[in-house]
Amino acid sequence: MAESYEPRATRPTLPSGYEVPTDEAGLQPWSHARTRLEQAQNFWVCTATRAGKPHAAPLWGAWVDDRLSFEGSPATRWGRNLSANPQASVHLERGSDVVIVERAILDEDDVGAALAERIASFAARYNGYRTQRRGFFILVPRGALAWSRFPHDATRWACDDAPGRA
Repeated sequence: MAESYEPRATRPTLPSGYEVPTDEAGLQPWSHARTRLEQAQNFWVCTATRAGKPHAAPLWGAWVDDRLSFEGSPATRWGRNLSANPQASVHLERGSDVVIVERAILDEDDVGAALAERIASFAARYNGYRTQRRGFFILVPRGALAWSRFPHDATRWACDDAPGRA
């Protein structure tokens, strides 16, 4: 996605007891979520088996062009889960400055030389970690949630209307 893309921000739908405001005052801009995702080193990837058994794993990743790219073996528990059920959610480590993204995660054999180079430049911050430059798992968000002063700034974005999305 282009840097100028800004998905429409709305309030998440929660039971009334959570007292999430109904107006748009205080909604977070997509740039806040993007910055947090770009600066993150660890991403909690939450998957489930075909039968629905949950699994969460912290993984290194790189948020480039509004999509998460990460590497790993398809033989891991989360890799086997994604093979059986590609739907996943990913969140950052902090519970006080929350960013959550959701979508099916795709196993890409080749992301192309240009994107692989950009991912590698992000991955270099992980104590010298070098990517294999192929075989990435990619999450392009369908939706996202964020807050840092819950419930006042609780924000939901629908990301399916991004340019170039099917």
